Amino acid sequence: MGEIHRIMVEDACTKDVFRELDGFLLIVNVLAILHDFLDESDSSVTQTEEGERLAFMLLGESLRDHAANQKYFEVSSALSWE
Repeated sequence: MGEIHRIMVEDACTKDVFRELDGFLLIVNVLAILHDFLDESDSSVTQTEEGERLAFMLLGESLRDHAANQKYFEVSSALSWE
């Protein structure tokens, strides 16, 4: 995830690719997996927190100054609550 974040910072066109390849779904899945992992092993709290930090950094960067991703995230979030 760190490498994806680095590439996204370097080249903003990758934000479109992130959205088109279901990057937002990837973030949700990673967070769910990390949550399950944390429940199973308290000894890996630091690794889990680092994974969460990277996931939220990637999410934030994908939305920063990118209207299409902001709209997509807003709409898909609203649909998931219905």
